[in-house]
Amino acid sequence: MIIFFIPNWYELGSDVKVFHFNITVRINRGIVLLFRVNMSVHAYIFVHTDAGRAIEVMLEARKIDKVKEAHVITGVYDVIIKVEAESIEDLENIIIKKIHEIKGVRGTVTSLIIH
Repeated sequence: MIIFFIPNWYELGSDVKVFHFNITVRINRGIVLLFRVNMSVHAYIFVHTDAGRAIEVMLEARKIDKVKEAHVITGVYDVIIKVEAESIEDLENIIIKKIHEIKGVRGTVTSLIIH
């Protein structure tokens, strides 16, 4: 049995000399017997706010555990939030149970950071 500690899919692919999107296929085919992967999920969350609430939303977002940055921005969205979650499920909980609960948040769009 082989156990590796690899922080993300990109490093996993680099360590075994395989493009990272092929790792799942190779694991499923039994070529790699076991990997212990600690893979965090990084994402940008673009937030629509009620008029005049962008600064309040940004300040409340900064209080959330795992939020690394939050800024008021110009353009289509009002606030951008950078999150580092432990998993997709953790990210989902942060968005639904914490960010969406901030007074003044009208909606969000999430983009995962892949590289």
